[in-house]
Formats: sequence, C-alpha cells, structure tokens
Amino acid sequence: MKRILNHITACSERFAEEPMFQYLRDERIDPEQRICFMPLIAHFVFSFMDVNTYIIRNERIDTPYQRLVNIHSYEDATHWPWWVNDMKRAGLDKTCTFTEAMLFAWSDATRRSRMLTYDFVAIAAKASPKQLLAIVETVESTGYKFLSTTAEVCRTIPDNPYLYFGSKHSNVESGHHMGTDDAIDYLETIELSDEEFSETKELVDRLYKAYTDFVAEMYDWVLSHDLRELRQSPFFRERVSGQVSRPLNAEELLLRRTPVAASRRAE
Repeated sequence: MKRILNHITACSERFAEEPMFQYLRDERIDPEQRICFMPLIAHFVFSFMDVNTYIIRNERIDTPYQRLVNIHSYEDATHWPWWVNDMKRAGLDKTCTFTEAMLFAWSDATRRSRMLTYDFVAIAAKASPKQLLAIVETVESTGYKFLSTTAEVCRTIPDNPYLYFGSKHSNVESGHHMGTDDAIDYLETIELSDEEFSETKELVDRLYKAYTDFVAEMYDWVLSHDLRELRQSPFFRERVSGQVSRPLNAEELLLRRTPVAASRRAE
C-alpha cells in the first residue's frame, strides 16, 4: 500500500495547484468572496453523508481493513451541520420554495458537484476493502488540502464565524486515515500485488479527476458571482433547464440511429 500512499500524496500536491486553490490564496481578494461558493456544494455535502453511511460502510464484512473503513465512515458522515452553520453565518441561507431549492441543486452549475458523488459511488461500490482504504486516503488527502486552505482564508475574517470552511473542520481532516501515525504505519504494511496496485491506482486517479472537476466548478462560480449580490438576491439564479420529456418521433429515432428501427427496416 505504500506505493499507493505515495501516489496519493503526489496527486494531492498537483491538486493543490489547481486555479481554485490559487484563487483561495489570493490575498488581494476579499476573504469571504473567496469562499462564496458555499451554496454550490450543497448536494455534495449531504450526499457525502450518505456515501459514508450507505456505500463505504459495511458492517457485514468483519475484516480488519473493512473495520478501519467503517470506523472512519462514522466520523466523516457528520460534517454537514458545519456547512449549515456557515451558510447562515455568510448570509446565504435563503427562504424559498422546496422546488426552487431542488431546481438549483440539480442545475447545470452544480453538475460536477453531483458527478463527484455519482463517480464516488461507482468507484466505491465494487471496490475491495483494500481499495476502499485507498479511496478513504484519497478523500482525506483532498479534503485536507482544500479545507486547510479555506481555513487559512477564514483566519483573516474578523470574528471568524465559519466551521465547515474554518479550522474546526480542517482540524479533523488530518490528511490521513483516522489521523494517527499508527494507522499510516499499518496501511504501509499492507501488501498489494502488481495487479492490485494497478487497479487501485486507476480508482485513485478516477477519484482525483472527479475532485479536480469539482474544484474547477467552484472556480467558475467564484468568477461569475459577487458575494454582495448573492446576499442581496432573493435566491440563486441557477435553475434546471430543458424541455419536459416526450416520446421521440420516427425522424428523431432515426437520427439517433435506433437499433430497433434499423432491425425492422432490415426485415
């Protein structure tokens, strides 16, 4: 597993150089503006709770590796109240209809946030306990890089009111599984065959790609939204777009090269 841990460290270093991180570190920009993407990550915050509770946790598998994953999942599933606090303290908690909230959470602006969750589920659902340990390490490493950076931003805010993006959250995201040196020593002793290493590395790379897309979406948001306008607006302007679904006509089916239509013509 040591090779995988080294690979995760290298990926995290590259991840921390993405444009969103450079924006967060730019002291010329108002600190609260730098973290005004809070609404954007609503889907991720709450689905992360579900991923830990229902996807990576498996009490039916009683092995040392799975037990480590299970233990970790209990702590990581309970961070969402801090996000709720931060939304309220930032003046971004809006009064809206239920459908308005849904239309925003599933808008094009939050697509990569949702895809991170879906990719995570696809990766984790079929992973072995060994691979889940690597996935947990990847989540911890990316989380630490990001949250330690937002915590630095929050420290410059007078009477810093933020928990999710402040030091409270970053302090529990050590960057390593369970946050203990003993756990890292234990993980490094786990042996992976060349095939296991290759397969696990592929999963880690897929997850890093999803996280990279996620922070790119945050960057798009902060460049196109002003915190003052966000606070003053009745609700966020992003909405699900598209027409109501309907059956496709014969011409549209042909344009989409339906195999059913083709087989019938062949007859």
